[in-house]
Amino acid sequence: FTGGGTFYQYQDVGPAINTSVGYGDEGLNLTVTMTGPTNYSATLTRRDGTSDSWTGTLTAAPEAFGAFNFNAGSGSSNDLFINSLSVVPEPSTIALAALGVLGIAVRALRRREV
Repeated sequence: FTGGGTFYQYQDVGPAINTSVGYGDEGLNLTVTMTGPTNYSATLTRRDGTSDSWTGTLTAAPEAFGAFNFNAGSGSSNDLFINSLSVVPEPSTIALAALGVLGIAVRALRRREV
């Protein structure tokens, strides 16, 4: 959100684009799902239920997350707060991890039988 503006914005490889979610001071929920190495879908929802969704493209696959608050004003009421952040692995990653654990267990059992 840019001070003096009306709507929250997002920006990936192009210029900033307004969402249809107007400014509010009650908090937001942002969900970002990677749909490819550099493609994503996102949904921004205010606590009152107002939301907007979009898709976009990044210049490279994400390697880190950063958040900042610049020129919002002084005092704690203008601070940026993140109270819940999670990275959820894609289902194929979970399946590969489970398969790896199963392979280790089978190998351990075979060694026991010898």
